[in-house]
Amino acid sequence: MPTVRDPTGQVFRRVTAPFLPPDSALTSTGAFKLTEARPRQIALEGVFAPTATALGNVLVSGFPAPAGPAVGLVAYVGDLGLDSGRPQSVYAVDQTQVARGALRTVGVRNMGVGDRWRLADGTEITFDGYLQWAGLQISRDPAQDITLLAAAGIVAGLLLSLSVRRRRLWLRCTPAADGRGRTAVAVGGLARADRDTFAGGVHPAHRPPPRPCLSTTDHHLEGRRR
Repeated sequence: MPTVRDPTGQVFRRVTAPFLPPDSALTSTGAFKLTEARPRQIALEGVFAPTATALGNVLVSGFPAPAGPAVGLVAYVGDLGLDSGRPQSVYAVDQTQVARGALRTVGVRNMGVGDRWRLADGTEITFDGYLQWAGLQISRDPAQDITLLAAAGIVAGLLLSLSVRRRRLWLRCTPAADGRGRTAVAVGGLARADRDTFAGGVHPAHRPPPRPCLSTTDHHLEGRRR
């Protein structure tokens, strides 16, 4: 959170910008873009370390708690390219502007809280400190209970299917060979689990009534009828 005074004397106090932490030690990267600075726009791209540790010329954080906060800044002056209509990231300086020469680097420095940095064109930068922030996400799912009940029903159905005996039956109907217009029905079956008891459980649904036996008297009477 720097305070910047441009060469015309215009002061931008306690400029804030979001910095993203890519590691567990909360070493964060971000950029400050001052589009209203004069005579040229100013950008500060940097790395913030809550507990600053220098690895050569690179500033990193050794611990996520702010035991010794510091920021490493790269200062740019020129045209940020925000008026071109081309989208830019709020977390970084557009390097295409640097490659085109529209934006140039004027200095690099590591700063602790309270340090002041004066550029060659008279711009003064003071690192005032930092502000902690947190990202929160709130969501509501009204169909959550229905989904839970549906999932429970699916599991119950699967468990129930394990106790069901899987059997298959095939019926083949053909005209009977006796020529009386009757139909012969052949039944075949397949059991997945209880093959031994399956055959014994199949019985014909209809049996033809047995033909009664005729006595001698009945034969005599039947011969008279003829």
